[in-house]
Amino acid sequence: MTFETDAGGILWSFAWGGVFYSGSNLGGIDNDANGIYGPPFPGSLPTFSRQGVIFKGPATAFSTNNAADYVLSSDPAMVITNNGRTFFIGPRPEIAVIAPDGSNLLDGVSTRNFGSAKVGTSGNSKTFTIRSVGTLRLTGLKILKGGANPGNFSVTQLSETSLLPGENVKFKVTFQPKATGTRKAVIRIKSSDSDENPFNIKVQGTGKSP
Repeated sequence: MTFETDAGGILWSFAWGGVFYSGSNLGGIDNDANGIYGPPFPGSLPTFSRQGVIFKGPATAFSTNNAADYVLSSDPAMVITNNGRTFFIGPRPEIAVIAPDGSNLLDGVSTRNFGSAKVGTSGNSKTFTIRSVGTLRLTGLKILKGGANPGNFSVTQLSETSLLPGENVKFKVTFQPKATGTRKAVIRIKSSDSDENPFNIKVQGTGKSP
């Protein structure tokens, strides 16, 4: 496997198969001082697991020896993108949470404001949707509350704790201030999602004097 210029110059090369590999290990010196990328990675590439091949050095290091520079990842392989987000190779459960306006929320980032309500009364309610967007069943769904003022927000129980890919379930959050001023909490959605468990939604509202 090679990364090449439009003119066919090899900038990077990775070969595998050990003694069974019979191709070239040669390339340019952009990523290897002498242009020899061999010997090849000793094993075959995984075909029945969810592993990947990982470069052991830092991103700025040269790839000079396929056999010494690469190892197989764990199963499933986790990939980290250049913006710091992670995902796993292969079938996996995945959660998405949709706000009342239809927009997708970001775990730990999105905030929803419930406006103001008098202390001791029920204020605005908002209905959220949990959707299974992965390739495996999303299980273990449960909603918890945290943050500074969790008692100021009530949450309805989920009618389903397990969702097949494409299915969804709704829940309602109601602001019920117990004191004046800004009241904040975090709605935590637990599930079998591999990298967003729990999925956190920031909520806030303002309590007014009765």
